[in-house]
Amino acid sequence: MDPTTDHLPRADAATSPEGPSASKERRASPTPEDPVGATDTGFRNFQRYTYWSIVSAAVVLLVLPALTGPVPFPPDPLGTASLVAVLVVVVALVRLVEHHIPRTPGSSPVSRRERHLWTIVGGIASAVVAVTWLLAEDPFLWAFAPAMVASLALASLPRRQRHLAAVLVVILLPAAGAGLGTVLGVEDAAATVITAALVAGFAITLTLATIWSWQVVVQLNDARRTAATLAVANERLRFAADLHDIQGHNLQVIALKSELAARLLRQEPTAAEHEITAIHELASDALQDTRAVVQGYRRATLSAEITNASTVLDSAGIDTQLHVDPRLNGDELPESDRHLLGLVVREAVTNILRHSAATRAVVSLAVDDRVELTVVNDGVTTELPGSVRRQPTGGGLDDLAERLHHADGSLTWGHVDDRFEVRAQLPRPRPAGTDGQPSGGGGA
Repeated sequence: MDPTTDHLPRADAATSPEGPSASKERRASPTPEDPVGATDTGFRNFQRYTYWSIVSAAVVLLVLPALTGPVPFPPDPLGTASLVAVLVVVVALVRLVEHHIPRTPGSSPVSRRERHLWTIVGGIASAVVAVTWLLAEDPFLWAFAPAMVASLALASLPRRQRHLAAVLVVILLPAAGAGLGTVLGVEDAAATVITAALVAGFAITLTLATIWSWQVVVQLNDARRTAATLAVANERLRFAADLHDIQGHNLQVIALKSELAARLLRQEPTAAEHEITAIHELASDALQDTRAVVQGYRRATLSAEITNASTVLDSAGIDTQLHVDPRLNGDELPESDRHLLGLVVREAVTNILRHSAATRAVVSLAVDDRVELTVVNDGVTTELPGSVRRQPTGGGLDDLAERLHHADGSLTWGHVDDRFEVRAQLPRPRPAGTDGQPSGGGGA
């Protein structure tokens, strides 16, 4: 894998009026577009460390020996050729490193074509360095330049080819040293061969390990960014679903009561006034609920939804009966279960109001092996339309069935004789203390 700038955090050049520290703090703060922050200090520091560790190794192992080693210093022709070749090798190594590790966040990596060019240039220059240092009777340092160029070239190969090529380099570089030593008349041929093998193995291992560690960190940083982005997306979906769950029902009831008030306005002004007052109260409640949703405080709860269902259905002229197991009147159900069942009650009541001519409804909540909620109504006319079963805003029976399935529960609905029944089931909660946690959260 070759890291690109897509993997890197972007530096923000904007400054802060509060000073440099405030600017850094602001740039590092998460946003919906960049959930982990525009600059990750640890990631950027590791990038700098990895980049400069390889570059500094090239400088220390090549430039310093060229200036202080046994090769004569310019204007001697051999020394001049050696120094020029060393500088070319260093430039090539820097560009090859930048193919894998960009020098700074946001900088463009070296292209593949340019990498091939610098590999050839660096290979030729490293051969010149090797020959000049062997001519200077240095059997120990001559292999550093070709070994480092070869190690960075190997880092661009696929994994299987890389391993085979690394073995070949460790074998061929000492062989080349032995051949050059024989041709050039180097006296200590054994030292030349042994040093080449050790230097090649060291350079390849160190370089490949360093680049591999960088690529692992890039992948982990990508995974963290992906996880943070998904967390933001999930939170947006949760907020949209909660807003629909809380406001969809209120708005439906407001619409129904407005229609009723319009019909009563001429015949029964007092009753119409009562309905208009109820509409005003519902609108006020809807406004408060919206503010609470934005603050993340309010969620649909079971007891409130059952009570609200009875009130709304009664106001619509539907005789409503409630059968609630007394064992479930308190906090016996976990908060998440109460929330899900409350959404089922709300969706079922909304569908009764919109898609039936019901005169009687029964809401039952019982517990046996599982917690079971049923909402049954008469006056069924047609099957529920698809828009009711699944809605793009996050509601609908299909979506609720999926949410209950993730909670190890189930949601079914359909005709039973001349009635329509919605049935939700969830696992029975464990008694307090059996799993190290309390059995319920706040009040339902």
